[in-house]
Amino acid sequence: MDVIYADVLFARNAVLDYFLLLSAARLARAPLRRGRLALAAAAGGIYAAAAAVPPLRFLGGLLPALAVSLWMGFVAYGPPPGLWRCWGCFLALSAAVAGAVYALGALTGQRGAPLFTASPRLVLLSFGGCCAAVGLLSPGFLRTRQREILPVRVRLGPRTAVLAALRDTGKELLDPISGAEVLIADPMALASLFPAGALDALPPDAPERFRRLSALPELRGRLRLVPFSALGTEHGLLLCFRPDAVAAVDRELSALVGLSPVPLRVEITAVI
Repeated sequence: MDVIYADVLFARNAVLDYFLLLSAARLARAPLRRGRLALAAAAGGIYAAAAAVPPLRFLGGLLPALAVSLWMGFVAYGPPPGLWRCWGCFLALSAAVAGAVYALGALTGQRGAPLFTASPRLVLLSFGGCCAAVGLLSPGFLRTRQREILPVRVRLGPRTAVLAALRDTGKELLDPISGAEVLIADPMALASLFPAGALDALPPDAPERFRRLSALPELRGRLRLVPFSALGTEHGLLLCFRPDAVAAVDRELSALVGLSPVPLRVEITAVI
């Protein structure tokens, strides 16, 4: 008879759920809110431990599992519409990892329910293999060598600016506080969001830009400095603001808009 320890079961499932939630967010190109991911993963660990208790075995059924996974997705990713894409990726990754654990367990002679008895090495091997396969087959990976320019709308109050944004799959700039991705834009492409001349002759220094633009009523309480590193700039600060909405052709974005310190190419006014 296999002996199942609740603390071990909780820890194993919480850790695995965290990395599944994190991988699903990256696959869906969603903001990484690590505190919320950790909270959702802890809830998943508690659920797994509870479902192993004989009086609560009914929690392991399909409908309770789907309900708990949806609640975990809401905690980790927030409300719709962004929830559905991330939750779908989470379910797909979870199913792939569970199937890989079961298959490898059968090949290596490990018996029993994989969730309860599979070795950590087997789980890690299955998880790594599934993430690698999904990464190779995902559209984002296939686009890494393609040049794709998308129209992106940025709204601030009643005003809207339309940008020609280059989709850069290698850009990993995120706001360290909120986890939101940062859309880097040429300041002059955003001129329609502000009074005439507000963005003319901006100084290159980010703190000085912050001081100057914080006087605009439209940006009151919306500005922040985000650290970044790039080729030729090991440590720098990028002035960003929080718009009311950012929308690409294929999705709504939870993003800050950063003012590029250098002019962008003529046909490209932003990088996403």
